[in-house]
Amino acid sequence: MQVRLIDANALGFAQYFIGKKAGHHDTHAVRGFLEHVRSRLHFSQGVVNLLLWDGRAQWRYDLLPAYKSSRHKTPEQREARETYEPQRPLIQRALNYFPVIQLLHPGAEADDLAFGLAGQLAAQGHLVDLSTSDTDWLSLVANRVRWVNAKKLTQVIELDGFFKATGVSSPQLYAHAKAMAGDTTDDIPGVEDVGLKRAAALLAKYGSLEAALTAAEDLLTFGAEAKYYQGLTDADVRESVRRNVKLVDLSAGPVLQGSDIRTTVGQLDEMELAGLFDELGFADYLTNWSYWGRPLSKELEKADVLSVQRAISNIHFSWTAKR
Repeated sequence: MQVRLIDANALGFAQYFIGKKAGHHDTHAVRGFLEHVRSRLHFSQGVVNLLLWDGRAQWRYDLLPAYKSSRHKTPEQREARETYEPQRPLIQRALNYFPVIQLLHPGAEADDLAFGLAGQLAAQGHLVDLSTSDTDWLSLVANRVRWVNAKKLTQVIELDGFFKATGVSSPQLYAHAKAMAGDTTDDIPGVEDVGLKRAAALLAKYGSLEAALTAAEDLLTFGAEAKYYQGLTDADVRESVRRNVKLVDLSAGPVLQGSDIRTTVGQLDEMELAGLFDELGFADYLTNWSYWGRPLSKELEKADVLSVQRAISNIHFSWTAKR
């Protein structure tokens, strides 16, 4: 089985901004999202699509109150969120009639679900595609798990060739390099003047993040390192990097339990879907029903659904195996 893990909220926001340019103002994210998933079903038959939705990982905000805070600063950002959020349940409702599986953990992000599910699905022998433009998911690349850029499908990063693609020797070190460099998209501050490449170079020299941080405690010896690394000699900076590990290394987060994950297995109901399209004013969809009916009519295989359910039940092992 080939499985595609889709970063659903990121896809929704992307379609919101794409659709806005086309002049749709109330349901443009819904239209774009459904068109995207329909296309995936049509052109990638046999691939099982899992839509992973964000819950609220409150523990991350408790650890770093400024986490993702810049996403709501400007009037434009607030307007985008206020316009998109009401469309999210409409997308989820429509997907109930698509042959896809939706997953949500109320206390976790899609990233956390992706980490847990990718590990368990790969352990069953399945091929897993991480469909996202979020580079945080690069840390999940492993045997049978590859990262596929949702914005540029030809960009595929696998374990073989990971260093060539990222400049970092391994997926775990990639997460630790981000902990040192910080992540501006999530408002996670890093070491001043140290970007991902510089962080990766230091980790390559010392072998691990903790070894590099320990070395930085020796001011005399570490003073021979480049000037831009000297911020690490500050104990507070080192502790902030260790805090960042908890934020960006998905294996370091709280263990998820399958019983807490809300799962919806979609199945085509033509009357219900047509009624929803009519409710949303998608008259053009109703006049060309075969455009939707054909790719949506192929049901998920029972064996595939069982494999996904098994991965959900065993999701906690993805964390315990790393500790």
